[in-house]
Amino acid sequence: MLQFNTVQRSAGSNEQRSEIVATETDVGRVLRNVNLFQYLPIGVEDVNTTNGGSVKVALDVNGHAVAPLPDMEQLFPQLATFIHHITVDAGWELLFDGETTNGWRSYRPDMQVDGWGAVEGTLARVGAGGDIISEEIFENFDLRLQWKLAPGGNSGIFFRVAEGADEVWHTAPEMQVLDDDTHPDGRQTKTSAGSDYGLYGRAKDKVNSVYKWNVIRILAEGGHIDYGDVTKTSDGVDRAVYGPMEPLVNPVGEWNAVRILVDGSHVEYWLNGVRIVEYELWSEDWERRVLASKFAAYSGFGRARRGHFALQNHGDPVFYRNIKVRRLPNMQDSSLNPQ
Repeated sequence: MLQFNTVQRSAGSNEQRSEIVATETDVGRVLRNVNLFQYLPIGVEDVNTTNGGSVKVALDVNGHAVAPLPDMEQLFPQLATFIHHITVDAGWELLFDGETTNGWRSYRPDMQVDGWGAVEGTLARVGAGGDIISEEIFENFDLRLQWKLAPGGNSGIFFRVAEGADEVWHTAPEMQVLDDDTHPDGRQTKTSAGSDYGLYGRAKDKVNSVYKWNVIRILAEGGHIDYGDVTKTSDGVDRAVYGPMEPLVNPVGEWNAVRILVDGSHVEYWLNGVRIVEYELWSEDWERRVLASKFAAYSGFGRARRGHFALQNHGDPVFYRNIKVRRLPNMQDSSLNPQ
């Protein structure tokens, strides 16, 4: 069993503690390329040295310095690679290796992957260019990733993208990625962050904050890995103490966690552990909304049963990381089909 618990004080306090419980039953299976910092934030602070300088040290659960940070970093790859192999064993496909744009290409076949690059473990928009799509094609799936924006930023995540159109958005639904506070699209529910762009607005804008603790739980046992819900719920449901409401979307410069679940005609969008959009492709409601939108001009919009993922280059800095997907079997015998 491998279990990480990260607990961070809220309500204005910077106090933080972390604990690790790790037993590796199959140490021979070691892979690569997962940044452990994304799973295990460990306290770090500068400590003065006798020669007048300072050194960064890692902190234990009691806030005591345990090692210079370079020494701690030598330990991270061992745990990180272990997380990698149990993730793969659990059926997840990693769509970004943290170092290259391998697995992605331009939507337009005559273009390179211009405007995108691997930057400090993120897949980032780094300059002028077009949208990029995954080389692989997916039908039913559970997609997970994180995104972060610069002020005023705008991007989007598309699924079941079909090739051959002038633009990605002519063919596929989009989960909006946006700085709601400063971008004009943030003023409208159907175009704000987390919405199904132009069709379905997110169901929630605020969630309960926690007066005491925010807890992230990662549990792995055998081939199973469970990240839990990255929610705003305390150090135990029975003892939760809730404070005032806070925005669901994390502010500019902070990471937002996405889950897009698609099974046949059924679609769910999750943001930071909360389901915010749910609909049925090709239903009467969906068809009515499409006809009343700008997408009515494109006969192929949303009709594909399988296709690529796409990330939108809207001209603004945007960063994606931890991009992974698990393919789902055809669990729905849906009567809804593309027209």
